[in-house]
Amino acid sequence: MSNIQCGFQTAELNSSIGLAKIKFKYIVYTLQIVSEGGHCFVLKMQFASSSVLQEVASYVSMITNFEQELSTLHNFIEDIENSQQTCSKKFQTISKTFQKVVDSWKMSTSEMDTNTSNTKVLHSEIISQINTMDQGLKKLSERLKDLEDSTIVNLKTLNRQEENELLKIEQQLQLDKNTAELLKEEHDSILARSNDLYQKLVFSEHKLQECKTYLPIIENAIYSILRLSSELVATEIKKEDMITKVTSVENEIMKATTEIMNMQNTLEDISILIPQNQPLILQAKLKDFAEVAEQAYHSVNSIDISSYVTNISLAIIFFGNTCNILEILEVF
Repeated sequence: MSNIQCGFQTAELNSSIGLAKIKFKYIVYTLQIVSEGGHCFVLKMQFASSSVLQEVASYVSMITNFEQELSTLHNFIEDIENSQQTCSKKFQTISKTFQKVVDSWKMSTSEMDTNTSNTKVLHSEIISQINTMDQGLKKLSERLKDLEDSTIVNLKTLNRQEENELLKIEQQLQLDKNTAELLKEEHDSILARSNDLYQKLVFSEHKLQECKTYLPIIENAIYSILRLSSELVATEIKKEDMITKVTSVENEIMKATTEIMNMQNTLEDISILIPQNQPLILQAKLKDFAEVAEQAYHSVNSIDISSYVTNISLAIIFFGNTCNILEILEVF
């Protein structure tokens, strides 16, 4: 369809060029008639009409216009007859103008030929481009069909996805509704707890005011407790010292008890040796007894009893073996 339109346009262009040529020839003939005078007008007109009317049969309306121009030219010829000098000058000007027109016509003719050749080249290029575009249109039609098929498939897939998403959204909305109900219940519960806590807070503030009234007493009691605590700590330290001292005294008492038992055994041995009249052995026993007694006394009272033991020994020697050791001890 595009090729046919381009052919019609080219034919119209060629016919327009031919029509322009015919008009130009007719103008040339008319000017020749004007230049030769009015006497030759009819003869030249007949000659021109015989060669031109065959080509311009289809341009009757144009000829009518030219006839009107011819009447104007008749008037112009009468003016020329009245003033030949002015006409000659004007004729020279017209000749120059006509020469320019001829030159321009030649240039226009060459340009028309060039345009015609360019038009043919352009026509061939347009035809090739149209063919290329037809092939592209075919490819685009195929791609469009494929695109329509893929679009239908994608629409179906998209509809399924939208249905699934809509179902998920409905489920989520139901879940959110349940959650909202739970949150509302929790809100009511929290509100009730808040009211309860507010009441407790008011009660606590009342208690706090009461506690503030007892605060100086409590502070004094705390200071008293701290003072008693420090005193108890000091007492505890003293108690620990006393326990240490008592433990040491108990150990000393145990040692003294052991030494006293040893002294008792020694005295029993002495009481056995006195009837046997063994003064040397008795003196040795008394010496041992004095040492044991001295150690015991130092453990208990830290007093030197060596003179006491010596006196006991002298008394035993003085009284002899008839004297009982227990009686001697009672005397001293």
